[in-house]
Amino acid sequence: MNAVSCRHGVFCTDKESWRPVLLTNYIQSAMRHARYEILPEGTYYGEIPGFQGVYANEPTLEACREALQEALEGWILLGLR
Repeated sequence: MNAVSCRHGVFCTDKESWRPVLLTNYIQSAMRHARYEILPEGTYYGEIPGFQGVYANEPTLEACREALQEALEGWILLGLR
């Protein structure tokens, strides 16, 4: 099979091109359910309901979103092991 460049710079075979898209869509969908709050010390806390142990606490909202997505990605990878 020939390798082709798929979405998000992932290289895969023609028949596997849907896999990275499904994972990306899953992550984006989960992130739309994220809840954020400002803690008394002024940091941002974020979590995704239904994803036990997936949370982030960062000094800015954008940093919290990024860290939360990284935590979600790690959670998914651990589940695949």
